[in-house]
Amino acid sequence: MFLFSKWIRISFLNLLIVALCGVILRYKIVFSLPIIEQKHLLHAHSHFAFTGWITQTIFCFLVFFLQKKNITDVYAKYKWLLIANLISAYGMLISFIIQGYALYSITFSTISIIVLAIFAVYYWRDLNRYEGNTLAAFCCKAALIFAQISSLATFMLAWLMVNKFEGQYWYVAAIYFFLHFQYNGWFFFGCLAILFMMIPKENYNSILAKKLCVTLVACCVPAYLLSVINFAIPAYAYAIAIITGIVQCVALFWLLFLMRPALSVVKSDNKWIFKLVAAALAIKFLLQMFSTIPALSILAFGSRPIIVGYLHLVLLCIISLFLLGASRNFLNYNSLFKIATVVFVIGIIANEAVLMSQGLMGFYGIPMRHVIETLFVITMVIFTGLLLLNIAMRKVTSD
Repeated sequence: MFLFSKWIRISFLNLLIVALCGVILRYKIVFSLPIIEQKHLLHAHSHFAFTGWITQTIFCFLVFFLQKKNITDVYAKYKWLLIANLISAYGMLISFIIQGYALYSITFSTISIIVLAIFAVYYWRDLNRYEGNTLAAFCCKAALIFAQISSLATFMLAWLMVNKFEGQYWYVAAIYFFLHFQYNGWFFFGCLAILFMMIPKENYNSILAKKLCVTLVACCVPAYLLSVINFAIPAYAYAIAIITGIVQCVALFWLLFLMRPALSVVKSDNKWIFKLVAAALAIKFLLQMFSTIPALSILAFGSRPIIVGYLHLVLLCIISLFLLGASRNFLNYNSLFKIATVVFVIGIIANEAVLMSQGLMGFYGIPMRHVIETLFVITMVIFTGLLLLNIAMRKVTSD
């Protein structure tokens, strides 16, 4: 039997490790720590976050929802994939820290791609068999397709490196391709699938919701242009990027408004988390739309703090916070769990505020004093919140 509380504890332990890597990265900027290579740890931090935390947790939810349909062979089928994904994640964590991009880290990265592909095939079949033509199934299939598309960037990067291809733009374009289809495709639609599996369709207009989700899926591929808007792209591609930014923003806001009544099925002390996620989503889509304005594009892509802030907005304030909220909805948690959640949320909001302020002030040539020390303290707050969360989760059980 698939024990959701057991597997979700492993996921949150992985998130704690991601946060620990973040603490060390910030520590190295403030103080000296020559034993660790900054670039290697950064790669370990990002790859483990994507595979060990987000992908693993989405896997857990998707398997959990299948089991809730009383399908007998679910755990036997997916257990080895959950374990294989964990092995690849920890393999990447260790190998990237030790050697960076090299034989072992590339091997474990390849294993994670294979595991995700096999999971996609298995789950697609089960969706057709047990879920039918529901909105949750549609979003889940879209997520699985975008996950496979994102993996193409990995092979593209390998080809560029093997052939010693000159031109930094191609490497950056491949990296942005991977990131876009991971967090705007696999992660975003994976979370939407979880949301629609959580909420009965009687609680919202499912026909209109599906039309809006179809619109968002259709926008995902051309929305990649928004990631490379500062490149020398043709005028027609720029026009497509502008139209896509506007259309997906309208669709997202409409969907958020449509789903407001559906929060009634969420635990009462959990609604504030989903409201924060909705606010962060709105900000994210607005930033994407406004990035088509040349002056703002220069600001967004020319400032490292803003780029880092945007990535953390998506991965922490939207994806991670949603997965935390969804987990709380199926767990019997204690007061320490609630306190830990608040500490974590305070940390990630403060992190966003400082990073964006640093980027804006830097653009106008205004120095921000003690910013690296402040970010280190904030990262410690995030880590503390997650440490308390993991301690609290030792005693939680599934509903």
